[in-house]
Amino acid sequence: MSVKARKILEALESSGKEGRGIITLSLETGYSQSDLRSFFNKNKQFCVPLNGQTKYKLCQFTEERGSVDEMVLLA
Repeated sequence: MSVKARKILEALESSGKEGRGIITLSLETGYSQSDLRSFFNKNKQFCVPLNGQTKYKLCQFTEERGSVDEMVLLA
């Protein structure tokens, strides 16, 4: 997994159950909103959309159980 993906997943991890909005993630990570949307579309197994896909959080119901380190190893 790329450094970009790790940075996005770590930002989501720090948000906990509340998740993070696309705009906030864009400001935190420095990646464009379209890049973030593309990332979420490609990594649906790791990220759960909230509020009609305006916010995301890490998926807690996979084998990785929200662990960024394990997600990085699998991607």
